[in-house]
Amino acid sequence: MLSAVKRLTERELISEVVRIAEIPSPTFEEAARANYVREAFLEAGLDACIDLAGNVVGRIRGKEEQPPVVLAAHIDTVFARGVDVKTRCEGGVLHGPGVLDNSASVAALVHIARSAWQTSWTPARDIYLVGTVGEEGSGDLRGMRHLVPAMPVRPSAVIVVDGHLGELVNVGVGSRRFELAVKAPGGHSWQDYGTPSAIHVLTTLASEILELQVPKQPRTALNIGTFTGGTGVNVIAERALLSLDIRSVAQSEVDRLANAVEQIVNSGSFANDVHVEITIIGERPAGGIAPDHPLLSLAKSALASEGFSSKLVAHSTDANIPFAAGIPTVATGVANGEGIHTLQEHLFVSSLGKGVRQLATLVETLSSERSADPRISAEQG
Repeated sequence: MLSAVKRLTERELISEVVRIAEIPSPTFEEAARANYVREAFLEAGLDACIDLAGNVVGRIRGKEEQPPVVLAAHIDTVFARGVDVKTRCEGGVLHGPGVLDNSASVAALVHIARSAWQTSWTPARDIYLVGTVGEEGSGDLRGMRHLVPAMPVRPSAVIVVDGHLGELVNVGVGSRRFELAVKAPGGHSWQDYGTPSAIHVLTTLASEILELQVPKQPRTALNIGTFTGGTGVNVIAERALLSLDIRSVAQSEVDRLANAVEQIVNSGSFANDVHVEITIIGERPAGGIAPDHPLLSLAKSALASEGFSSKLVAHSTDANIPFAAGIPTVATGVANGEGIHTLQEHLFVSSLGKGVRQLATLVETLSSERSADPRISAEQG
């Protein structure tokens, strides 16, 4: 398989990224891109289907009954329906919304499938190639949440293809997101002065929340992202709403701060005609593997084979779910670029070939007979 990947031309690599990137795929609207990837997998001889969550699942059958390797890349983007996703390539740079996050990664899966078919490659264990849905934002990792428990056999390893080439994600940043909504009688700012204001109640709650102690180690963050309410400067607000994001590399800190926020809300003293509601709108478990985990050693070696040093980083990705399940997991990128999640997103064409080759090297190593030893099934660090 690797031999065929090495023969891929720059034009072939970029052409596949362009085809994928130009299929709009907002979170919750990934069907068109999923169908394209499924057809590509089928044409490459894979068993392929779209599961109940909307994930595209392709299978390269192995020779032996060993726990499989999962290679996953999310197919959704942050860009809403109607955003122009046309790409252009100039001076060795491919421009376009979603080209780096995550069209390049999905294209890498397609190229690996085709290369396996062209070389009649039969790994020692099954390899699952998966295009996941709902990784971005409010998708809350729904594709990976469905995939991991639905696997017929617990994977020996999960490789999440996402991020920048040279970075290895070995820690999943956990998070919990809340929406706080306040309803109050409201009224005229002069005539009804003294009537409870939803904004006044919510600002008091927000002030108490921001007084919570947030540690620097383990790295943790608490952020009020949005605050809305009221209808005019001379109106006592009937409604107010805020969104809150809690993140940490330690699940214990996510839980501690989340419990503290709920305690602030639930113990608040409000007028009888004031109603406060707190709702969880997103949750991602923290987890990870130790820096000396055998899987990371293999991933570093794969990067080194293409001349890259590696950097261990913490991020929030699809990897959070298998991390939390105790499955050896790492996230790795296949290209470098800039402007992720903006209309100015672009990738550097020269990085893509090396990125796909290091990924193929890692997959071949994990799927070989010698990967049946305890190096891959090591316990979570």
